[in-house]
Amino acid sequence: MKIDNNNKVYVCGDYHEQDRKLLDMLADLVAGSAIVFLGDYPVKSKSQFEDLNSLLIKYRVHAYLLRGNHDNPVYWHAERNDVNLKNSNLTILAEVDSLQWRDLNILCISGAVSVDRAGMRAALGTCWPGDEAVPVDVVEQTKKLVAKHGRFDIMLSHSSTAEGVPESCENSKLVDSYLLDDPELKDDLNLENKLLSSAFLASGANRSIFGHYHCSYVNAVYGSEFQCLNICEILELTS
Repeated sequence: MKIDNNNKVYVCGDYHEQDRKLLDMLADLVAGSAIVFLGDYPVKSKSQFEDLNSLLIKYRVHAYLLRGNHDNPVYWHAERNDVNLKNSNLTILAEVDSLQWRDLNILCISGAVSVDRAGMRAALGTCWPGDEAVPVDVVEQTKKLVAKHGRFDIMLSHSSTAEGVPESCENSKLVDSYLLDDPELKDDLNLENKLLSSAFLASGANRSIFGHYHCSYVNAVYGSEFQCLNICEILELTS
Protein backbone atom coordinates (compact mmCIF):
# COMPACT_ATOMS: atom_id res chain seq x y z
CA MET A 1 0.00 0.00 0.00
CA LYS A 2 1.63 3.24 -1.14
CA ILE A 3 1.50 6.60 0.62
CA ASP A 4 1.93 9.71 -1.51
CA ASN A 5 5.59 10.76 -1.42
CA ASN A 6 4.55 14.40 -0.98
CA ASN A 7 2.80 13.66 2.31
CA LYS A 8 4.35 13.73 5.76
CA VAL A 9 4.01 10.47 7.72
CA TYR A 10 3.63 10.19 11.49
CA VAL A 11 3.38 7.28 13.93
CA CYS A 12 1.27 7.53 17.10
CA GLY A 13 1.50 5.39 20.24
CA ASP A 14 -1.54 3.86 21.96
CA TYR A 15 -4.54 6.17 21.76
CA HIS A 16 -6.70 4.92 24.68
CA GLU A 17 -9.55 7.34 24.01
CA GLN A 18 -7.51 10.48 24.65
CA ASP A 19 -9.96 12.66 22.73
CA ARG A 20 -8.44 16.03 23.68
CA LYS A 21 -4.96 14.88 22.72
CA LEU A 22 -6.29 13.52 19.43
CA LEU A 23 -7.86 16.85 18.50
CA ASP A 24 -4.69 18.75 19.41
CA MET A 25 -2.61 16.27 17.42
CA LEU A 26 -4.72 16.48 14.28
CA ALA A 27 -4.77 20.27 14.46
CA ASP A 28 -0.96 20.31 14.52
CA LEU A 29 -0.52 18.01 11.51
CA VAL A 30 0.09 19.41 8.05
CA ALA A 31 -2.95 18.94 5.80
CA GLY A 32 -2.44 15.91 3.59
CA SER A 33 -0.41 14.03 6.21
CA ALA A 34 -0.74 10.33 6.97
CA ILE A 35 -0.64 8.90 10.49
CA VAL A 36 -0.19 5.29 11.59
CA PHE A 37 -1.86 4.46 14.91
CA LEU A 38 -0.18 1.58 16.74
CA GLY A 39 -3.41 0.45 18.39
CA ASP A 40 -5.49 0.42 21.60
CA TYR A 41 -8.07 3.08 20.75
CA PRO A 42 -9.95 0.92 21.95
CA VAL A 43 -12.58 0.25 19.28
CA LYS A 44 -15.91 -1.01 20.61
CA SER A 45 -18.24 -0.16 17.70
CA LYS A 46 -18.26 0.82 14.03
CA SER A 47 -19.49 4.28 14.97
CA GLN A 48 -16.07 5.02 16.44
CA PHE A 49 -14.52 4.53 13.01
CA GLU A 50 -17.10 6.91 11.56
CA ASP A 51 -16.37 9.52 14.23
CA LEU A 52 -12.63 9.23 13.62
CA ASN A 53 -13.15 9.42 9.87
CA SER A 54 -15.12 12.65 10.22
CA LEU A 55 -12.25 14.21 12.17
CA LEU A 56 -9.72 12.99 9.63
CA ILE A 57 -11.74 14.55 6.79
CA LYS A 58 -11.95 17.83 8.71
CA TYR A 59 -8.17 17.99 9.18
CA ARG A 60 -7.37 16.40 5.78
CA VAL A 61 -5.40 13.54 7.30
CA HIS A 62 -5.43 9.82 6.42
CA ALA A 63 -5.00 7.25 9.22
CA TYR A 64 -3.72 3.68 9.01
CA LEU A 65 -4.79 1.53 11.95
CA LEU A 66 -2.92 -1.35 13.56
CA ARG A 67 -4.85 -3.49 16.03
CA GLY A 68 -3.94 -3.32 19.70
CA ASN A 69 -4.81 -5.95 22.29
CA HIS A 70 -7.78 -3.87 23.46
CA ASP A 71 -9.26 -3.42 19.97
CA ASN A 72 -11.98 -5.86 18.95
CA PRO A 73 -10.36 -8.27 16.45
CA VAL A 74 -13.61 -8.64 14.51
CA TYR A 75 -13.02 -5.25 12.87
CA TRP A 76 -9.58 -6.34 11.64
CA HIS A 77 -10.93 -9.68 10.41
CA ALA A 78 -14.54 -10.10 9.27
CA GLU A 79 -15.43 -6.39 9.17
CA ARG A 80 -12.20 -4.94 7.77
CA ASN A 81 -13.21 -4.52 4.13
CA ASP A 82 -16.61 -3.10 5.05
CA VAL A 83 -15.13 -0.51 7.42
CA ASN A 84 -12.51 0.51 4.86
CA LEU A 85 -15.09 0.93 2.10
CA LYS A 86 -17.32 3.14 4.26
CA ASN A 87 -14.58 5.42 5.61
CA SER A 88 -12.65 7.46 3.10
CA ASN A 89 -9.85 8.72 5.34
CA LEU A 90 -8.90 5.66 7.33
CA THR A 91 -7.56 2.23 6.49
CA ILE A 92 -7.66 -0.77 8.80
CA LEU A 93 -4.46 -2.63 7.99
CA ALA A 94 -4.30 -6.39 7.65
CA GLU A 95 -2.79 -8.22 10.64
CA VAL A 96 0.53 -8.35 8.78
CA ASP A 97 0.73 -5.61 6.17
CA SER A 98 3.08 -3.16 4.49
CA LEU A 99 3.26 0.51 3.62
CA GLN A 100 5.59 2.10 1.07
CA TRP A 101 6.53 5.77 1.37
CA ARG A 102 9.37 7.50 -0.47
CA ASP A 103 12.34 5.16 -0.07
CA LEU A 104 10.96 3.45 3.05
CA ASN A 105 9.41 0.00 3.11
CA ILE A 106 7.39 -0.31 6.32
CA LEU A 107 6.21 -3.59 7.88
CA CYS A 108 3.07 -3.35 10.05
CA ILE A 109 2.14 -6.06 12.58
CA SER A 110 -0.98 -6.00 14.75
CA GLY A 111 -1.88 -7.69 18.01
CA ALA A 112 -0.53 -8.44 21.48
CA VAL A 113 -1.25 -10.56 24.52
CA SER A 114 -3.08 -8.66 27.30
CA VAL A 115 -1.45 -8.97 30.70
CA ASP A 116 -4.93 -8.84 32.25
CA ARG A 117 -6.45 -11.43 29.90
CA ALA A 118 -7.67 -13.55 32.84
CA GLY A 119 -9.08 -10.59 34.73
CA MET A 120 -11.94 -8.14 34.63
CA ARG A 121 -11.26 -6.76 31.14
CA ALA A 122 -11.80 -10.16 29.54
CA ALA A 123 -15.08 -10.50 31.43
CA LEU A 124 -16.11 -7.02 30.25
CA GLY A 125 -15.20 -7.79 26.65
CA THR A 126 -12.31 -5.33 26.28
CA CYS A 127 -9.67 -7.94 25.56
CA TRP A 128 -9.94 -11.16 23.56
CA PRO A 129 -7.63 -13.87 24.94
CA GLY A 130 -8.34 -16.30 22.10
CA ASP A 131 -7.82 -13.85 19.26
CA GLU A 132 -5.79 -10.84 20.40
CA ALA A 133 -2.19 -12.00 20.07
CA VAL A 134 0.24 -11.48 17.20
CA PRO A 135 -0.64 -13.94 14.38
CA VAL A 136 1.19 -17.24 14.85
CA ASP A 137 2.20 -17.25 11.16
CA VAL A 138 3.65 -13.72 11.30
CA VAL A 139 7.10 -14.88 10.17
CA GLU A 140 5.71 -16.69 7.13
CA GLN A 141 3.54 -13.70 6.22
CA THR A 142 6.53 -11.38 6.63
CA LYS A 143 8.64 -13.51 4.31
CA LYS A 144 5.89 -13.36 1.67
CA LEU A 145 5.83 -9.56 1.90
CA VAL A 146 9.62 -9.44 1.59
CA ALA A 147 9.38 -11.59 -1.55
CA LYS A 148 6.81 -9.15 -2.95
CA HIS A 149 8.20 -5.76 -1.86
CA GLY A 150 11.83 -6.39 -0.89
CA ARG A 151 13.47 -6.04 2.52
CA PHE A 152 11.89 -3.67 5.02
CA ASP A 153 13.42 -0.59 6.63
CA ILE A 154 11.09 -0.18 9.62
CA MET A 155 8.81 -2.52 11.55
CA LEU A 156 5.75 -0.96 13.22
CA SER A 157 3.95 -3.16 15.72
CA HIS A 158 1.71 -2.90 18.74
CA SER A 159 3.96 -5.02 20.95
CA SER A 160 7.75 -5.39 21.00
CA THR A 161 10.47 -7.75 19.95
CA ALA A 162 12.41 -9.47 22.75
CA GLU A 163 15.29 -7.03 22.23
CA GLY A 164 13.04 -3.98 22.43
CA VAL A 165 11.07 -4.62 25.64
CA PRO A 166 11.57 -1.41 27.66
CA GLU A 167 13.76 -1.96 30.70
CA SER A 168 12.69 1.30 32.31
CA CYS A 169 8.96 0.49 32.45
CA GLU A 170 7.03 -1.23 35.22
CA ASN A 171 6.05 -4.02 32.85
CA SER A 172 7.68 -6.88 34.81
CA LYS A 173 5.97 -5.85 38.05
CA LEU A 174 2.64 -5.55 36.24
CA VAL A 175 3.02 -9.03 34.73
CA ASP A 176 3.94 -10.51 38.13
CA SER A 177 0.78 -9.09 39.65
CA TYR A 178 -1.35 -11.19 37.27
CA LEU A 179 0.58 -14.49 37.48
CA LEU A 180 -1.47 -15.94 40.34
CA ASP A 181 -4.60 -16.04 38.15
CA ASP A 182 -2.71 -16.66 34.89
CA PRO A 183 0.44 -18.77 35.49
CA GLU A 184 1.15 -19.16 31.75
CA LEU A 185 1.13 -15.41 31.13
CA LYS A 186 4.87 -14.74 31.40
CA ASP A 187 5.76 -17.62 29.07
CA ASP A 188 3.17 -16.48 26.51
CA LEU A 189 4.46 -12.89 26.61
CA ASN A 190 8.05 -14.06 26.16
CA LEU A 191 7.06 -16.30 23.25
CA GLU A 192 5.24 -13.41 21.57
CA ASN A 193 8.26 -11.10 21.95
CA LYS A 194 10.48 -13.82 20.44
CA LEU A 195 7.98 -14.31 17.60
CA LEU A 196 8.20 -10.60 16.80
CA SER A 197 11.99 -10.85 16.96
CA SER A 198 11.86 -13.58 14.33
CA ALA A 199 9.58 -11.46 12.13
CA PHE A 200 11.91 -8.48 12.58
CA LEU A 201 14.89 -10.59 11.52
CA ALA A 202 13.00 -12.00 8.54
CA SER A 203 11.96 -8.51 7.46
CA GLY A 204 15.52 -7.21 7.16
CA ALA A 205 14.53 -4.02 9.03
CA ASN A 206 16.92 -2.25 11.37
CA ARG A 207 14.36 -0.13 13.19
CA SER A 208 11.38 -1.17 15.32
CA ILE A 209 8.71 1.23 16.61
CA PHE A 210 5.94 0.03 18.93
CA GLY A 211 3.49 1.07 21.67
CA HIS A 212 1.78 -1.16 24.26
CA TYR A 213 4.14 -0.44 27.18
CA HIS A 214 2.95 3.12 27.88
CA CYS A 215 6.37 4.75 28.11
CA SER A 216 8.96 6.52 25.96
CA TYR A 217 12.06 4.42 25.40
CA VAL A 218 14.83 4.07 22.82
CA ASN A 219 17.47 1.36 22.76
CA ALA A 220 20.06 0.16 20.25
CA VAL A 221 20.98 -3.52 20.03
CA TYR A 222 23.42 -4.98 17.50
CA GLY A 223 23.03 -2.02 15.16
CA SER A 224 19.20 -1.94 15.27
CA GLU A 225 17.05 0.68 16.99
CA PHE A 226 14.05 -0.17 19.16
CA GLN A 227 11.69 2.66 20.12
CA CYS A 228 8.60 2.59 22.33
CA LEU A 229 6.06 5.42 21.99
CA ASN A 230 4.04 6.53 25.00
CA ILE A 231 0.26 7.04 24.98
CA CYS A 232 -0.53 9.53 22.20
CA GLU A 233 3.17 10.21 21.64
CA ILE A 234 3.70 11.15 18.02
CA LEU A 235 6.78 10.64 15.88
CA GLU A 236 7.43 11.99 12.39
CA LEU A 237 9.11 9.52 10.02
CA THR A 238 11.94 10.74 7.82
CA SER A 239 13.07 9.08 4.61
